[in-house]
Amino acid sequence: MLDKIFHWAEDSRFGLRERLIRRMMVIGIIVIPVSLIEVFFFTTTYWAALPLMLLVLTLAICLLLTYKFLKVEIAAGVIGVMVIGFVFPSIFFLSGGIEGGAAIWFVIGIFYTIGMYDGTRMIVYTILAILVDIATYTFGYFHPEYIIHMSSENEKYCDSLFVIILVGVMMGAITKYQLHAYGKERQTALEQKEEIEKFSDSKSAFFASMSHEIRTPINTIIGLNEM
Repeated sequence: MLDKIFHWAEDSRFGLRERLIRRMMVIGIIVIPVSLIEVFFFTTTYWAALPLMLLVLTLAICLLLTYKFLKVEIAAGVIGVMVIGFVFPSIFFLSGGIEGGAAIWFVIGIFYTIGMYDGTRMIVYTILAILVDIATYTFGYFHPEYIIHMSSENEKYCDSLFVIILVGVMMGAITKYQLHAYGKERQTALEQKEEIEKFSDSKSAFFASMSHEIRTPINTIIGLNEM
């Protein structure tokens, strides 16, 4: 099912990790507009739509650039900086701070850095994401006047619930695809291993048969030579 939905985002020129990054871009392009609908119809914090629209535009541009220039790692870095350094902190201040669901988006930031990067870059980006989260919360605590608050308790609860469901579905879809992709790669590796073993067995049988066939006339020649 996942392959049918995201088939157009597949590209055999990329490895498993690069394909996962591209799938995350596709999932973001699909899910974030749903969040925009929630902002306009269920809240009054309309300014929060601006960073979300910028993120969708960034995801779309990066996805298209990966097709033309194959620079998936660069695209992943651009998205990481955009999400960690601008989009999620902006949503925090533009949609009620900790009163709504804005804070839940920070979970996606850390999830992204751990899942999308390897080695030193993963450590650096994850630490950066945590520091930005701490700075955002600290600044919001000491300067609440910069936070655009929601107008009612109903709005706060609706926003929080909606973001929980949206982020949960997004993270679940990403994890599901990752397990599915690893399972598919493992199956391919096992099939290739079986083919190699069959080829090795047939090669051994061939050489054993040839050895037997060659040994008989050689023994005859050796016998004649001794006579």
